[in-house]
Amino acid sequence: MDVLERLPIDKMKETIARYRPRTICFDANLSVACMQGILETCRERNIITLFEPTSEAKCDRALDGSMLPLLNEGLLRYASPNEYELRTMAVQARTLTTASQSKGALSVQRHTLTPAVDTDAIAMAVKDDSTMNYEELLSDAAVITQYIPTLFIKLGSKGVLVCQRTRPEEDAGRLRDQDTLTWRWFQAHEVNEVKSVTGAGDSFVASIVASLHTMTVSTSDPPSSSATGLQFWKHLDRWIMDAQTAATLTLETYDTVSPLLAQTQQAKTIRLLQH
Repeated sequence: MDVLERLPIDKMKETIARYRPRTICFDANLSVACMQGILETCRERNIITLFEPTSEAKCDRALDGSMLPLLNEGLLRYASPNEYELRTMAVQARTLTTASQSKGALSVQRHTLTPAVDTDAIAMAVKDDSTMNYEELLSDAAVITQYIPTLFIKLGSKGVLVCQRTRPEEDAGRLRDQDTLTWRWFQAHEVNEVKSVTGAGDSFVASIVASLHTMTVSTSDPPSSSATGLQFWKHLDRWIMDAQTAATLTLETYDTVSPLLAQTQQAKTIRLLQH
């Protein structure tokens, strides 16, 4: 993957300009400088961005100190860590916050936790799972979402945890002094037989990126407004269903990507939008 770290930034910018995507996903194999170039180009063109952390060894690159000005602009909108990458990214985010505070460049954003769907079933499922520390996951998500506001946290057989930080808004003429960290947990799909785990995470992320792109194509709202807040939670059930279906199909095959993905409902929707 060393070749990706040497990817020319100018070539990358030219490629984005040529194909004019509405959504871009990049991973941690790229250099920090290249990530900066992507975010700067996406700012100019109002492109939605998603970061795939790739590995524990590289996942904190998106939270490098030199990225802070771009992160504070909200240019990196989404990330898809697993629980181990989440922990590593949270350590770096806390370091970034401490360093920024010492320079007077950032005030810690307080937050309240709000489940997106307040049901007894979800609450019991979380409490009964003694192998998963959800409080720790939410604590790590809270600090990371100061810089990357929406996280799709992949938990393998434990499902998916989605968290989104909402900034303060005017409320009855007064500014709220706390962000809201809204979260929702989704139970994992059953897998008939795991043949290979290769490609399952990539299939999940690819499906999420396709969903983000599909939403921006099918709505009249600009990408910067259509993938947040109420619109986001309105579509989330469908997105996670599609993403977990993609991951499950890939787990059930020895192929890196399951050929059955072309027959899913999401694939049919994408084909319809292309015509």
